[in-house]
Amino acid sequence: MKSGCLLSLLLTIGSRMVLLFVWLFTPRVSLAFQNGLWPILGFLFMPTGTVAYLFAWSPASGVTGLGWLILAGGLLFDIGSYAISFRASRPDIKVMELT
Repeated sequence: MKSGCLLSLLLTIGSRMVLLFVWLFTPRVSLAFQNGLWPILGFLFMPTGTVAYLFAWSPASGVTGLGWLILAGGLLFDIGSYAISFRASRPDIKVMELT
């Protein structure tokens, strides 16, 4: 059973819902992003990375230290979900098997 796409879809929808709720009910998005275009692009293309940025961002100092690792993890998750979707949509690609 191939559940990678379903899991990726659920996690991506979940991160978009978290981003939407944070945007609607807290001022954190408007404080972290000076321009309204970046959160919209983050919502559309990199929702987990955007949520990670909001989690790692501090009003006093921005993103520092461990926050960069959190942000990198969110971005890697987004890139991974795109890679899983691409691989699932291309059944003609042969995957190298390690023996």
